[in-house]
Amino acid sequence: MSVLGQNLVPNPSFEDTVSCPTTDNQLSLSVGWEAFGSVEYFNRCSSSPDVGVPNNWGGFQEPATGDSYVGIFTAGDDTFGYSCNNSSYCDSREYIGQYLSSPLTIGTKYFISFKTSLSISSTIFCNCATDKIGLMFSVGKPSFTMPTTTLIKNSAHIFTPSVVTDSTGWTTIQGTFVADSAYQYFVIGNLFDDPNTNIQIMDGNTYCNSYYFIDDVCVSTDSLTCVNSVGIDDTPFNQNTFNVYPNPATNQITVENLQLGDAYQILIYNSLGQLLHSEKEVQAANNKIDINTFSNGLLLINIKSENQNFFYKLLKN
Repeated sequence: MSVLGQNLVPNPSFEDTVSCPTTDNQLSLSVGWEAFGSVEYFNRCSSSPDVGVPNNWGGFQEPATGDSYVGIFTAGDDTFGYSCNNSSYCDSREYIGQYLSSPLTIGTKYFISFKTSLSISSTIFCNCATDKIGLMFSVGKPSFTMPTTTLIKNSAHIFTPSVVTDSTGWTTIQGTFVADSAYQYFVIGNLFDDPNTNIQIMDGNTYCNSYYFIDDVCVSTDSLTCVNSVGIDDTPFNQNTFNVYPNPATNQITVENLQLGDAYQILIYNSLGQLLHSEKEVQAANNKIDINTFSNGLLLINIKSENQNFFYKLLKN
């Protein structure tokens, strides 16, 4: 049982990695995620200048959480032929998709959020911002064809009605939804056609190619889960009270109590919100925890003292 509730999105911030990306179109290296189109996977572990972090061919961007994010086109101009086959009306789009860890329950209210950041890059001719970036659920994995993608429905379960122009920070797209079907899959991207998509060209060119980074995806019945489990508006970890090291870790971590006093509790969750480890009434100044049997990926460590509640993210390699 998870105190935080469960994020139904496995590997929500793309940290669980098969191997480091080396070029474009390698989203399959991020465990569980699927690409609709040629989707880029960016990771700090990459030695490639194209798909590294924070510098890559999409520009300069630190992740919202951890060391990874992905990039998708939300609109494309036929000037450069991005997935358009030189059609004057191409609806050029890319999407990312994922199976939920369990189907949605009909009649239940869900909180949905993810983060996005606009890429401005002369390398890949990205110069344009759009609205309508959103998330759509489906019962099964949807079909996908180009150039006029079958995913364009002119609707989504959540989407931003305003043009997202922030290219330095991360914009949170969020909303609520009462499930009307037992949805078990979702896609993220621009699910609207060109006439229903508003654009804003950010430079002096006449063409529009729009590319966005995506990070921190959450679907949960508990709004606090989407605040705390994937790094959106986290409760800061107070380094003057506790310290957790090493990070990344392989076999063992140490929870260091820097202000000895009241006993505290330690809870460790994986990226699915599943409780992996629990200790109560801990009073040790340096408490060592064996994590060797935990699966690789992002871990959330929740430390509770009498009056405070801390969250700390750690990558298990």
